[in-house]
Amino acid sequence: DGTWWIYKSGTKNEYFSELFICKLGEKLGLDMAHYEMDGEYIRSKNFTDGTDWNFEPISSLMGDNEDYSDCFDTVYALSPALAEQYLRLIWLDTICYNMDRHTENFGFLRDVKSGRIISMAPNYDNNIALIARGYPAKVSREGDGLIRFFRELLSENVDARQMYRKMSMPVITEKMIDECLAEIPIEVDQDFIKEFILNGQQIVQQLILSEDLAVNMDEDQTMNMML
Repeated sequence: DGTWWIYKSGTKNEYFSELFICKLGEKLGLDMAHYEMDGEYIRSKNFTDGTDWNFEPISSLMGDNEDYSDCFDTVYALSPALAEQYLRLIWLDTICYNMDRHTENFGFLRDVKSGRIISMAPNYDNNIALIARGYPAKVSREGDGLIRFFRELLSENVDARQMYRKMSMPVITEKMIDECLAEIPIEVDQDFIKEFILNGQQIVQQLILSEDLAVNMDEDQTMNMML
């Protein structure tokens, strides 16, 4: 059709995870690269719009350092608006158990002529998330490593914590999940998916009120009063 598409092959669970997260992000109003099935493959349309933008992965600035706090600081130094987009990206990664957000898997869109950064690139490449490597052991999300990483970011990085507290995050509903599941013709354990996602959201929603973050917030407020 005169445009470029990337085609990927994979397992049934990889296809489901990619499609589900794409559809969920779209319903939440997040900037997502669109994925769809085409026969035995999954495909995604070129999100650089052909000629208007260049894509630059964050690896150009971070190498292979994918530490949340380091990446946030680097993006924040470029623009707080970009840093907010980055927080939304890893917020969805945390809830949807995306273990593959390495430094070639997110980045910026730059104006072709000026080189100016337009925005973070759309959220893409979620085929190693959710159930792609099998169903996680605990639907409760107890001991979840990605939630721990997100908690550490908010606990240790003052700028990230303050920004996250002020952000209006979208809310994933049971109805929204049901709609996503109904739109994907791949058989999965729907009850597990629903409970896993909603449990993750609940824990992430509570992070900013947790005891360890509250201690750090008190310290921030005390420091501001002293200044």
